[in-house]
Amino acid sequence: MDTKKEIARKIKLLRQEKNLTQQKLSELTGITLRSIINYENAVHEPNSKSMVLLENFFNVSGSYLRGETEERDQMVWDDSEIMDEVEKQLISSMKALSNLAIAQTDANKKILFNFFVEFRGLVESLESNDDFYLLTETMIKNFNTLERIIRHSKSSQD
Repeated sequence: MDTKKEIARKIKLLRQEKNLTQQKLSELTGITLRSIINYENAVHEPNSKSMVLLENFFNVSGSYLRGETEERDQMVWDDSEIMDEVEKQLISSMKALSNLAIAQTDANKKILFNFFVEFRGLVESLESNDDFYLLTETMIKNFNTLERIIRHSKSSQD
């Protein structure tokens, strides 16, 4: 899947559903007209800030815009049962990640240690939820790209 083309298709679809011109979408979101045109023509992908603006404007998730899901709605996080489950899963995921890190070679442990120290520093320095959202969305986008590269590399080796 070409993420850039998928984002282009979704932005254009959502804009047309609201009967908006590219100019009007630009005015309503604060994203430049040139950027909107470039996004819809798959010349560029939106940066993290623009992705958040588009997600919030159209009330869709980044996963939807990237074509990773057809579920449009942003997840509602104010349900206490959902948040209890998220907390449980977060704790178990962090334990599993810690176990994976401990099982690495000494050289890899050092790399992971440096990564986690830097990541913790970034999280501690954030001033708002929007900053945290931008950081995590950027990381997720990059992880997805890395995953595609690894899958492509593995399939080339087969």
